[in-house]
Amino acid sequence: MGCFRFAFRGILRTVQKERNMRIHLAFAFYVILAGLICPIEAWQWCALLACIAVVTALECVNTAVEAVCDEVSREYSKNIEIAKDAAAGAVLGAAVISAIIGGIIFFNSTCIGAAINFAKEYPLGAAAIVLTVPLWIKFILMRRAKK
Repeated sequence: MGCFRFAFRGILRTVQKERNMRIHLAFAFYVILAGLICPIEAWQWCALLACIAVVTALECVNTAVEAVCDEVSREYSKNIEIAKDAAAGAVLGAAVISAIIGGIIFFNSTCIGAAINFAKEYPLGAAAIVLTVPLWIKFILMRRAKK
C-alpha cells in the first residue's frame, strides 16, 4: 500500500505545482462530460481515456524531469535545457494529438446534435455545466500554498 501512497502523493504534488496539469484535468472533466452526453462507442471511450492518461502521465514525468534538473543545477546548462524542452515537448505532442482525437470524436453532427438536445431537455444540467467553468478557472489559477 505504501507505493500507492507515494504515487498519489506525486500526482497531488504535480497538481499543486503545475498549472498545466490543472488545465489538463479541466479538459479531461469536460471530455468525460461530453462523452456522457454524446453517443460514443466503447473504442472511442478507450481512445479518450488513453489520451487523458498519457497526457497526465507525461505531465507528471515532465514535472519530475524539471525537479531533478533544478536540483542538479540552477545555473544554465545546455543539456538541462535539452532535457526540460524534450520533456515539455512530449507533453505538448500528446496534448495536441489528444485534442485532434477529441475533435474527430466530438465534432460531428451526431455529437453536436446530442449536445443541443441535452441543453433543450436538461436546461438546468446544461446551466450547471456552464457554471463549472469559473470553478475550473479558479482551480487552474490557484497558487500553491507556501510551506
